[in-house]
Amino acid sequence: MSASTPEDSGIASGMCNTMQQVGSAFGLAILSTLAASRTESPLGHGESAAASLTGGYRLAFGLGTVFTVAALVLAAVVLRTVRATRNTPAEPPTPTPADAGQAAALRNSAAG
Repeated sequence: MSASTPEDSGIASGMCNTMQQVGSAFGLAILSTLAASRTESPLGHGESAAASLTGGYRLAFGLGTVFTVAALVLAAVVLRTVRATRNTPAEPPTPTPADAGQAAALRNSAAG
């Protein structure tokens, strides 16, 4: 969002919020599906409902933790790279003979 122009800042903000909401819903759907699959499997083999449910929740929370840590590492690497390139000072433009002539003409017109 920092690279967007002031005219596009509303669109960039809206896209960021939309991606956050869609990503959260998608992630929750995946984790819920995996937890439900993990819960059903031990029930068929004679385990208690509480133990099966605990196994499903453990899988979902474990994967959620792994995804969160991976996202934090990715954000730290990407944002650090972008910030380093953005704060690099630009080289000043090299004056050309035409620029010197224009500057002299401006000085002469202001003095005269």
